[in-house]
Amino acid sequence: MEIVYICTTWGQKFEGWDAFCRKAKQAGYDGIETSFPPAEEKQEFLDSLKKYHLAFIGQHWETTTIDFDAHKSEYANRIRSLTSLKPLSVNSHTGKDHFSFEQNSILLRIASEISGETG
Repeated sequence: MEIVYICTTWGQKFEGWDAFCRKAKQAGYDGIETSFPPAEEKQEFLDSLKKYHLAFIGQHWETTTIDFDAHKSEYANRIRSLTSLKPLSVNSHTGKDHFSFEQNSILLRIASEISGETG
């Protein structure tokens, strides 16, 4: 088993992807954990990961709507976007307390399907 140390963007003062990745690498981290970067930052994000030889764990938390169908669609789209970046894994805040057991089960099945499709 290989242990890797990952620095999350949660609670960090963000100065841009290059600075964040440089500081994470200098601090001894093997990778970073973050959400899908905004479109205008995606290339800098990918370049910084490569430049500093950092792994990436995708983080999903953004879907907060109480409308289940809208949440389900946005959730699947965000997870697919994250997996398109080839992360080590995805850390997802999948279910919501205000959804029923059956609805949350549907979200977990979606995650399992996408995991199976993308590895």
